[in-house]
Amino acid sequence: MDNSAYQISRTNLYAGERIVQRIPPMPVYSLVLAERLMGRFDRIWDPMPGKFDVVGALNDIQAAEEIVAYDNLEFDQVHCPPAPAAISAPDPRKVQELTLHCLNTGMEFIAIFGRATQLAGLRRYHNLFSKHPPNRVYINSQAWAQNRQNRGGSDGAWNPSTWMVWSGHPGQPAIENHPGHPEVHWIADRNQV
Repeated sequence: MDNSAYQISRTNLYAGERIVQRIPPMPVYSLVLAERLMGRFDRIWDPMPGKFDVVGALNDIQAAEEIVAYDNLEFDQVHCPPAPAAISAPDPRKVQELTLHCLNTGMEFIAIFGRATQLAGLRRYHNLFSKHPPNRVYINSQAWAQNRQNRGGSDGAWNPSTWMVWSGHPGQPAIENHPGHPEVHWIADRNQV
């Protein structure tokens, strides 16, 4: 896959500021295929748009009748989920807070895109993963890193991207589904919807 068409921003942008196409939308398409999301939900919510255009990718393939997105960082003001499913590529600093918010509002399906390093960390383990481990983790075997530059603007180290998925039984909140250990899958970006 040729990634030369996608601009790498030299500014330090985070979710909620503006959408910058740093990586192609293929990781979104691969998740939709792997999770069989086409038409599964009538509405999908992106609570923290940014990093790359999740909403645009979901709309392009018509994964749901309506894709709802907020252009600000006030997802925590929402007490009732605007959709049964959330798919987002949030600010890395907000992954834990956003996931717990989605779980506590009773969402059936939550998929968070991020760097593999977001699967680690003592605080994140203690507050999130030890109490609410994801059902599935997808490692994008052919995906570019979220940001191929470090914060100083020079080339950063390779950091594979992942999807963390919390999923309830149909019609049930994801927080009620307690897996013993998450399933780990490799998905490729060459899948097409």
